[in-house]
Amino acid sequence: MPAARDTSTSTARDGAVGRAEERLRQSEERFQSVFDHAPMGILLLDAEVRIQRANRALCAMLQFPEQELIGRVVTELIHPADRSASDAMRTRIVAG
Repeated sequence: MPAARDTSTSTARDGAVGRAEERLRQSEERFQSVFDHAPMGILLLDAEVRIQRANRALCAMLQFPEQELIGRVVTELIHPADRSASDAMRTRIVAG
């Protein structure tokens, strides 16, 4: 009897993991679609505020291909007069 119980527990766990993986896949697809088709510019940054990805709308606004943006520190794209306000906003966002 314990073996059957282990099997059913394992099967239930496998089913739950499979459903969670499917929900994650669907969520990633929705995010990718929003990122790709958004009418506004979107950047993905790393912890050092370097650009990891830029969507088409942002590339069109800045007139740069994505490959030329990747790896740049985002503050390079901000007008010097606006950098202190941008830094303050980023500090508030990071602090929560």
